[in-house]
Amino acid sequence: MKPPFTHRDLKTIQEGNRRNADVMDLLREVKRLRELVALAHSVLKKVPMRDLKMSTEDMMTMFDAMAAEPAVQEYIRMQKKREEMEFRRRQAQEGIQAQAHRSGPESSQ
Repeated sequence: MKPPFTHRDLKTIQEGNRRNADVMDLLREVKRLRELVALAHSVLKKVPMRDLKMSTEDMMTMFDAMAAEPAVQEYIRMQKKREEMEFRRRQAQEGIQAQAHRSGPESSQ
């Protein structure tokens, strides 16, 4: 069995087939399904296992299969990147505020 297509693989196919309407329609459908899998994975991560009406083994099998999907891995990577950027932005803002607070009273005297 061939490995699943990555985002880059799909972009390469798109670049070579922009004039083929059928290929472009299929790529749009693949994109939609990849987004659905990534969303389902992110929602399922938040649901306590005990609240689901299926066996733990079945749930873990499905969850592992979803986690192995390139779309989900890319979603997780982008989510971590967004969180890291937000953390750095907050650190920079706090640093600016702390610096302004330290220099504020001294400069007024």
